[in-house]
Amino acid sequence: MKNKKVYMVISVIIITILSIFIILALKGIYGNSSKQIKESYKFLHDLQKVNAIDKGQSIDIKDFQEIKRISEFSNVKYTLVNNNYVTELDEGYNVIGFFEQSVNKVYNVEKLTEEECIEYANKYLNSICEDEIVFKEIKDKDSKENPFYTISFYKMYNDYICYSSEMLVKINKYDGSLIGYSNYSTNNGEFLSDINISEEESKYIFSNYMKELGFEGEIIGKPKIGYVNIDGEVNQICYLIIYRITEKDNTVKFSDVIINADTGEIIKHSNNIMELLPDENVTN
Repeated sequence: MKNKKVYMVISVIIITILSIFIILALKGIYGNSSKQIKESYKFLHDLQKVNAIDKGQSIDIKDFQEIKRISEFSNVKYTLVNNNYVTELDEGYNVIGFFEQSVNKVYNVEKLTEEECIEYANKYLNSICEDEIVFKEIKDKDSKENPFYTISFYKMYNDYICYSSEMLVKINKYDGSLIGYSNYSTNNGEFLSDINISEEESKYIFSNYMKELGFEGEIIGKPKIGYVNIDGEVNQICYLIIYRITEKDNTVKFSDVIINADTGEIIKHSNNIMELLPDENVTN
């Protein structure tokens, strides 16, 4: 009789423990799922409030579906679909990506100007995120096939550009709606802001560096100063010097050298870059 009671007590304890584990597991599964759906739902409704997406499109929280999608960006944790809209969230449930699955070209409507599309992009970004931003460029303004412009912005910190952190916004050329947004780059590392090297000293460091390499490069414009992420760990204040080299066949190549504004160390040297910073002029 005594053994039977002991057995019953042990059975009750085991069942109780198993029940707790099952409850915690279900809470983990459905609780987390609910969180990412709620954040995606709020994100889309916030876009509708500023006319970034079609207000007439019904967005029901019950219509969200989480899909397994391999992203090229490691910080994408969740991908959800609601009708034509896709949202991507990181592990903190922040929406870092959004796009329409299909974009219809509008015919017999005059295209918006580039300036108007940039204004729309600024407006939408101000409602999406709290980051201070600055316009960089329109990446595909010469493309006649795309019904949208891809507009690039840099994030800023302490009034300096973060050259490693870029946001992309896709604006419909015909109605100004938002059809894509990406904010995959992060500034989670510490910001190192000590400046002990002057602009003139950075040019001197650059000249000596080029001599050691046996190169002759003409600096384009003034050195730029801003933050550059190093190894995904810290954001170091640096000078960015863009220069050009004319080859023997008269081919002009543009490259840049990044110099630590604190120590004068060469952080990075990129050869034959394809684009200049937006406010630079190759005729300088």
